[in-house]
Amino acid sequence: MKPVNLRELSDSFQCLGCEEDSRFFVDKRDGQIHSFYKGHLALAGFFLDGDDYEAHPSEAAEIERAKKFVDNYDRDQVVDFPDKYEFSTYSIMEDYVSSQENPKVQDKLYYAMKGSRAFSRFRDAVTDLGLLDDWYAYKDHQFLEQTKLWCRVYGVDFEPKISEIDDFLIRPADIGELATLNRIYKSARQYMANNGNPLQWSGGYPAKELLISDIKSHQLYAVVSNGKICGAFAFIIGPDPTYADIEGGAWLNDKPYGTIHRIASDGSKPGIFKACLDFCLEFTKNVRIDTHKDNQIMQSLLQANHFAKCGTIYVQDGESDHSPRIAYHYDANDPKGTLIVKHSVI
Repeated sequence: MKPVNLRELSDSFQCLGCEEDSRFFVDKRDGQIHSFYKGHLALAGFFLDGDDYEAHPSEAAEIERAKKFVDNYDRDQVVDFPDKYEFSTYSIMEDYVSSQENPKVQDKLYYAMKGSRAFSRFRDAVTDLGLLDDWYAYKDHQFLEQTKLWCRVYGVDFEPKISEIDDFLIRPADIGELATLNRIYKSARQYMANNGNPLQWSGGYPAKELLISDIKSHQLYAVVSNGKICGAFAFIIGPDPTYADIEGGAWLNDKPYGTIHRIASDGSKPGIFKACLDFCLEFTKNVRIDTHKDNQIMQSLLQANHFAKCGTIYVQDGESDHSPRIAYHYDANDPKGTLIVKHSVI
């Protein structure tokens, strides 16, 4: 598998719906974006009604290209572009207006969005307010974030997948680093036990088999400083079965989210949790996590990082098959929240 260029894919998503007669795909095998006229795909056998389109001789090369694509098509490796309504510029416009602190600016932009020609009226409004460049930057950033989330949901690898955050390099963990990762988790278990939390990761959690599964699923990340792995965490995009039911409260929203699991540090360098959160926010602005009631250090850390305590969920662990955990949720799009925190504990 080769990664797709994230910028190229995001730019393509911004044009969803512009070419109604074409169909677009991402091939995980070569990281390429492919586009074809629907009529050419039909003649190549992609649709049952392939005989309905009458091609001009000048289209022969494009039809042949479509045939090669269809012959090599693999449902598990080729992903259709999302529907044009899945990536909504209008919802991004709404979020942008909400982000404005000046009520008069908000009112003018909201008014511009109403009625016909909403997009051109909105562009004229941000231009009049001197916000055109700011709006384009905001829209571009939001499309990039949505594109990252789409890639994670559909298993499309993309570049860049390595992030430099503060003094850390965060990258996917490798199977050859298993011994180092086990040492880090052993150190974390001992630290928790010494600080009033001996039960959360009892029984040698996370097991070697779980770490191997995380690595093979490309969801375990190593935190590196000065060439040395000093921390690790799993980040999983998509619904978490253990979060389906929550007692004594509710999640902040029902939007797509990612979950931080198995975050650990060897204690050699502070700031790992903040770097982890910043990394996860590159994929989604909704992040969930849970922790044991005895893990006072993590609870303080989550509170300092503006996670909201939402209720109680239950997990299977070394204690029991129905062990309670305090559930937290971070929504970076909440206008009342703080996007990036200034302090960290780990």
